Amino acid sequence: MHFALRSRHIPLRAAAVSALGALLLTALPATQAHAATTLTNPGFEADATGTATPSGWSTYSEAGQNAASFTESGGASGSRRLSHWSASAYKVETYQFLSGLADGTYTLSAKVRSSGGQNSAYIALRNCGSAEQRTDLPPTPNGQWIRLVTSIRVSGGNCTVSLNSDAHAGEWANFDDLTFAPGSTGLAIKGGDLSTLPKNEAFGATYQSASGASGNALGLLRGAGMNYVRLKVWVNPADGYNNKARVLAMAKRAKAEGMKILIDFHYSDRWADPGQQ
Repeated sequence: MHFALRSRHIPLRAAAVSALGALLLTALPATQAHAATTLTNPGFEADATGTATPSGWSTYSEAGQNAASFTESGGASGSRRLSHWSASAYKVETYQFLSGLADGTYTLSAKVRSSGGQNSAYIALRNCGSAEQRTDLPPTPNGQWIRLVTSIRVSGGNCTVSLNSDAHAGEWANFDDLTFAPGSTGLAIKGGDLSTLPKNEAFGATYQSASGASGNALGLLRGAGMNYVRLKVWVNPADGYNNKARVLAMAKRAKAEGMKILIDFHYSDRWADPGQQ
């Protein structure tokens, strides 16, 4: 059983995505940014405060609300940031089209903050020749900046970096310090839920590798590349398993194998799914 700690990916794959994306962008009623292999004006410092379409970027809004995207003083670093805001409901995209990219994996990093409450607010990598990658902006308390990172496989040489808001009146999002560079996030997770392993072992279960060699289940899994273990902890389980003491013992075993731990808290003495609540 595999699990992912964090996944906001929306699967979409078609051979014609890159070409179609280029045609759609050509039709947008906004000045196109000069295509380049690296982001232009990634910190929004090239223009005066209040600039509606920052240098190197393009703005699009179906309802003609381009003014909802503008530069503003108070960046995460430097003097300015990009802001999405309007006194009335708005939907706006600020984007930059890159071309001439070598095929491979690229990573987008951005500092963001958000009021929350929007219909949607996210950064996206699209028209890159592979599945679109979208990462939502969470609400950020006390105006704190956070960094969002997402990777994509580029083929065909093109990719669009896109900053999006679909918001109600007065809701806002800020963006700053973007980078788009070759390489992945470097976070490879291969994990599984081993909560029942101690009970299985107590009842005599044994484990073998794919080649038939017997051994400690955790060691076998680690040897096969597993690096994360999820463990469920219940309150007072009737069979005595999945309680705090047994989960702690299992966590120590996983740590001894060099694995990371994800604790799954069940505020229940049995399965805590909607049908059992």
